[in-house]
Amino acid sequence: MYKKLIASVLFATTFTMNAQETIVEQTAGVEKSVFSVQTGLVGVWANNELRLSNQFALRIEIGMELLAFENSITDETKYGGVPTFSIEPKWYYNLEKRVRKGKNINGNSGNSFSLKISYFAPNAFLISSMDNFIGADQINIIPKWTLRRVYGKHFIFETGFGLGPAIPVGKYAEYAEKNNIFIDLHARIGYCF
Repeated sequence: MYKKLIASVLFATTFTMNAQETIVEQTAGVEKSVFSVQTGLVGVWANNELRLSNQFALRIEIGMELLAFENSITDETKYGGVPTFSIEPKWYYNLEKRVRKGKNINGNSGNSFSLKISYFAPNAFLISSMDNFIGADQINIIPKWTLRRVYGKHFIFETGFGLGPAIPVGKYAEYAEKNNIFIDLHARIGYCF
């Protein structure tokens, strides 16, 4: 009788442990909130990714990006730092696979597809050597792919690619070129809190 009771307890314990491991694998997902600062060749950014579901996050970002401005009259190209604001729903499609392989998913370390909607506001303020700059604000709508890795607990490497339309808006939009394509190719390093 005792042997049957001990065997039943051992079986139940083993079954419970396996069930808990399965649940951990099934609940692999994005973190509730990840705040980070990043820098790259063309700017600095602060962003926060908020969890929407296991695989979906909403990234809100503010930054300063380097853009090139071409004067069509003088054929002169100037560069300046432009404030940007973006909102980006992201789908992290490989988190469960990374957990199954024993890889890190902390800080939303994984691959994602997203739709980045950015607003560039050169008329708000512009850090540049250009005098009396007048230009159109623009909205970019960019489908993109991103690879994000967190090393240790805090250091981030992120790279991504996307392209989409650049739509001039605001009071100078009528003077801006239409049908422009914006290429978003980035490689950033950063720190997450």
